[in-house]
Amino acid sequence: FKYEFFEKQEFVYSEGDCIEDIYFLHKGIAYFVLPIVKNYPYIKIEHGDHFGVIDIIGTQLEHDEGMLENWFENKNNLKRFFSVQASTTLECVKFSMSNLN
Repeated sequence: FKYEFFEKQEFVYSEGDCIEDIYFLHKGIAYFVLPIVKNYPYIKIEHGDHFGVIDIIGTQLEHDEGMLENWFENKNNLKRFFSVQASTTLECVKFSMSNLN
């Protein structure tokens, strides 16, 4: 686990990015945003929330890789489906997928 900080309006990650980390929000507020609609915020992320896991599930379902149990075998090919943007300064704890080797 490692702390990571983001400034207001900075993207934590964007749709299409490789999935490398899962985040736990320690301080601040972020949103899932829709870049196609000028980064319209639609899901609020607050202290204690985690985010980044849903992209793993989405990638598996989109590529019909079979059962979700196989996600680990494909972890280096996973892509983000969503974009998350800081609404305030953020302090996150991130868990790197590389720690699963």
